[in-house]
Amino acid sequence: MYREIIEELIARQEPLFRQVSAGDGSAVRYCPKKDPVHGTYDQNYAPRLRLAYYLLLRHTGSEELARCLFEEEVKDREQNSFQGIGSALEILTILLRSYNTDGRYDPLFRRAKEANFDCACGYDPEQICAPSLEMDSFDNCIAIAGDMDDPEAQARLIDVWKGTVAEWTEREYETLVRCNRNCGRERENLQSLQALVELRCAGGSNRDRLTAWRNLIAYDVKFARWEEGYGHFEQMRRSADLSQIEHIRFFGDFLELCMDMICGSAAHRQALWAWARPYIKARAGGGMMYGNLYQKCIAAADAVEDPMAGTLREHYAAWKEQIKL
Repeated sequence: MYREIIEELIARQEPLFRQVSAGDGSAVRYCPKKDPVHGTYDQNYAPRLRLAYYLLLRHTGSEELARCLFEEEVKDREQNSFQGIGSALEILTILLRSYNTDGRYDPLFRRAKEANFDCACGYDPEQICAPSLEMDSFDNCIAIAGDMDDPEAQARLIDVWKGTVAEWTEREYETLVRCNRNCGRERENLQSLQALVELRCAGGSNRDRLTAWRNLIAYDVKFARWEEGYGHFEQMRRSADLSQIEHIRFFGDFLELCMDMICGSAAHRQALWAWARPYIKARAGGGMMYGNLYQKCIAAADAVEDPMAGTLREHYAAWKEQIKL
């Protein structure tokens, strides 16, 4: 069944293949756009990647098409603010490499190598291997559907996979949580996140328990489940030892979630602030805070009308000046 879903996904790329083969490359040509947060990106990256998969899995295309797509992808690697290597470049390298018996494309491969820092460190045209195309494997198929940014195909694959699970262990629950998140079905993760908390509280390390609680409370915050989130926060404090992580970055996750709940609902605002305030006071100005945490703590202090908000603003301004933000 996995195979049928991926074959349908690949078949849907045929109109794009015909369009580009007929000389209209507008859908796959490098087309830079600016995002105010993430910087420069290529709005045609996804269709170019889909076409690359189509060529690879259908064993079709031409040398000219592979070269043209590779050149457009290199432009993106050179200009993209995110940098990275990416699946498209790897697949197109495999395709173009089959035509490089005389070394004619070595200069183009060198250009790709020099495209950005990540490529300089990790791109090697001779070492790139074709992705596993074993269509009876859920892992391979979900990776292809994810790469091609097709949530519908991902969702169908997940539903088929769920029917094959004989025993739900931590690994299966973690897989389901990750896949649901990747295909836009994160709301369906509640039962899995609760199961992971139960399993790790029964036999996991303190860090495992805290990670499971963190993920469940983050779910509550994301979907505005304020009463449930507060209840889970209190259960977490009773069932795990936060003191073991007070001096590492992980503790900041719980402070952020606490601030989110304070700002999201007035129901338990004072109790949450009373717990968090000593930690915030000890950290502010001492190098143990960061941008998001400062912002959320300031908002929470304002929400409970604590004058410490002014002090936090001063420390935040000094922190931004220190890191040249």
